[in-house]
Amino acid sequence: MTVRFGKSIGGSTVPRRTFAGWGTTAAVVFLLVWLSALAQPQAPQVAPAHESIILVDGLPVELRFAQSLRGMVRRWWPKVEVDSRPGDRIRLVCSEDVKVNGFIVIAKGAIAQATVTDVSLPDPQDPEPETGLAIKVDWVKDVTGQQIPLRALPKGKPGPFILEVRSMKGGLVARPESLKRTMIDALSYKWMFTAWHAWTWAPAGTRITTFVEGNATLESKEVELAQQDLPGRNSDALLTIYRMKGSKDEHPGILCDGKPTAEIGPRQFLTLELAAGSHSCRVDKTTPVQLTLEAGEVRYLHLKSQPISGKWELQTVTAGEGEDSVAKAQH
Repeated sequence: MTVRFGKSIGGSTVPRRTFAGWGTTAAVVFLLVWLSALAQPQAPQVAPAHESIILVDGLPVELRFAQSLRGMVRRWWPKVEVDSRPGDRIRLVCSEDVKVNGFIVIAKGAIAQATVTDVSLPDPQDPEPETGLAIKVDWVKDVTGQQIPLRALPKGKPGPFILEVRSMKGGLVARPESLKRTMIDALSYKWMFTAWHAWTWAPAGTRITTFVEGNATLESKEVELAQQDLPGRNSDALLTIYRMKGSKDEHPGILCDGKPTAEIGPRQFLTLELAAGSHSCRVDKTTPVQLTLEAGEVRYLHLKSQPISGKWELQTVTAGEGEDSVAKAQH
């Protein structure tokens, strides 16, 4: 087991709405995506017995905006700047490998596309800022070069939706606006807290979860041949454990596979190179988190303390959330 230890650099955090700050964070995130993609796929595999591979309807595909997306902005009265117009094509990239039957069918870094369908000037009186943008996610390219149709919700028909951007769990997340969620937030006064995390635009690096529209069929032979063109797979997996908050005087000890690994302070992280297979990691004497890692896989664990008890625990997070958090810790 190889350990690489990282620590944040610098002092204060750049204000959340500073364009330059998010530009730096987006650059770090894309660097992490690129480096982890190089560490990914692909070992020789045996062709499946069947002749086709099915990407089932509703299969999740994690994407990131490869460019910033902004609609209308009032700079000064009555001047209104328009950055995006209906019909504009938006470039996105896949942020996590999508696997079916042990094969990568959509590779990390694959190109995806969305289309702007409507643009309006956000209401300055709205307590929860909006983007004023409506978009439609179109497609993502699979490993054979086909364009796989996408939609924005797990179920239902594809179509345009009002884009909502929120700062959550270490980074920015885009999602369709939901009337049901808005009503629940209003009744519970949750909007008073979420309003502070609302954005009027989507910077590069913003995450969005999309879903395959309809069953997509790929020829198994073409998928198998495409594996050879993917970046070479390491025999080990990479596991990053990071911490964002907590007392500076507390440095919880991490144990993986029963062996002491390191102590982590605020805004620090460590990266472990682990052999493919089953592993367990825990904080001091807490219940361990069980992990099954594949060769070349990149996984993340978040070290955080419980708000009431103050006890430390490890929580599994998505690759996108982990990448954003590690980038923010170094910012």
